[in-house]
Amino acid sequence: MKLILTCLTILLFATTRAQLSIGVIVEPAMNIGTVGSQPEALSDSFTRLKKPDFNTSFGIEIKNQIDRYASFSVIPGYYQTNFLIVKEDLQYLDFIHPELRAIRDQSQGAQKNAYLHYRQKYIGLQLLFAQKLQIQGLPNSTFFELGGGLGAHYLVGNDVKIRTEGFAIDQQYIHVISQNTGFNPSNFSVNAIGHADLNYQLDPSTFIIAGLKLNIPMVGNANLDPQIRVYMPTLRFGIRFLL
Repeated sequence: MKLILTCLTILLFATTRAQLSIGVIVEPAMNIGTVGSQPEALSDSFTRLKKPDFNTSFGIEIKNQIDRYASFSVIPGYYQTNFLIVKEDLQYLDFIHPELRAIRDQSQGAQKNAYLHYRQKYIGLQLLFAQKLQIQGLPNSTFFELGGGLGAHYLVGNDVKIRTEGFAIDQQYIHVISQNTGFNPSNFSVNAIGHADLNYQLDPSTFIIAGLKLNIPMVGNANLDPQIRVYMPTLRFGIRFLL
């Protein structure tokens, strides 16, 4: 973290004479969880990462336009990773999670499924470089940027949201467990980032941004086995104002 702050300070001082803007970025993301090798003694629950999960992160973008084409952005904000475990065709007296009692519903109608959304919540920084692309035929108010960088975030919360389908537990279909979730996330998340943005200039000082981003984990997000990595194809939407 000290290294990141040092690099941030150097870069900000190096671009103090550049054109500065500030904006808000919202990033709806698909979360694709993958599990690494694990001892056979572990529960097979974490091998059931069958489906992607979805969430939204957001931040405040502070952008320096270094020259006509190159820019550097700092985005402090909220960042979340999810992974989804699906348990299907559950039966009477099956357990979904250690913090919930066994299934007591004996009905034979609808199939009984459970969806466990494990959620890791972070605050931190994205540090992004971007290069404006020269594309002929675009109107003067529109331009593309292509870039990449690094994200570093610190864990501030961790829970599992359980949604049941075809049955209820204690007359509830949704349970949120914040203690003893069954997953021990690491305190830090570090990601390599690639992004491509379309920028549209509404007026001399206002820009609308829409783009794509890919977060690639550089480290696993668990302190103990199983090691899970969450890859995040992401949409980016925002508005930016020149200062």
